[in-house]
Amino acid sequence: MVWIIFVITATLIVFAATQLAKYGDIIAIRTRLGGMFIGLLLLAGATSLPEVLTSISSLNQNAPNLAAGNLLGSNTYNMFLLAIIDIVNRNQRILRKAASSML
Repeated sequence: MVWIIFVITATLIVFAATQLAKYGDIIAIRTRLGGMFIGLLLLAGATSLPEVLTSISSLNQNAPNLAAGNLLGSNTYNMFLLAIIDIVNRNQRILRKAASSML
């Protein structure tokens, strides 16, 4: 039963993420603010919500160590992923490559 719930929620998360990216592009085009700006505000904000809610919840339960661990662990892992992407694509500009693949 647990695996069925996991698969259903994972499917919903993937669907919501694709919709968020699609509507982020639409907002960027209609407002003429640019994809980078909308991505920074909308997509980065949405992907940071789980960490924010976990930190708030742990502080409400009087567990500041859990909040600090969540904050530092999440940020450290995100920086690790950016470092790996940078190492793999050492001779290329990542954003330029991503922008050219969308055209």
